Amino acid sequence: MASPIPTPADANASQPTEQPTPNPRDPASLLITPAPTVEPLATDAVAQADVLKNPAVQAAVEALAKEMNVPVASITVVSVEYVDWPDGCLGVRLPDTMCSQVIVPGYRVVLEANGQRYTYHTNASGSQVILAEPRLR
Repeated sequence: MASPIPTPADANASQPTEQPTPNPRDPASLLITPAPTVEPLATDAVAQADVLKNPAVQAAVEALAKEMNVPVASITVVSVEYVDWPDGCLGVRLPDTMCSQVIVPGYRVVLEANGQRYTYHTNASGSQVILAEPRLR
């Protein structure tokens, strides 16, 4: 059975072979290109359990559960997409925050709780998790 979580190899396989190299002197070359459409994950309990084995996904689910004060089991993983974030802030602009200008491999994790969807950006290990949308505060 194939893993439902995209990996860097999966992401590279589905992208065009030629991509422009970002030029730090040209800010336009550093812009994030629109992400391809991501297929929703299966919603059965087995598929959800498989997805939660990824530490980055697990960290995003735990962050949302804590923020909303709901049990982890009440949160559904809608989609997971491998992303190379353009900076240390994982592509999320936060007021009064400086971001390191390095590419950070990670995931875009879309979760659902109480009928609302939340998008988290994580690094690959899940040690950094940022709510991208909707902003709760």
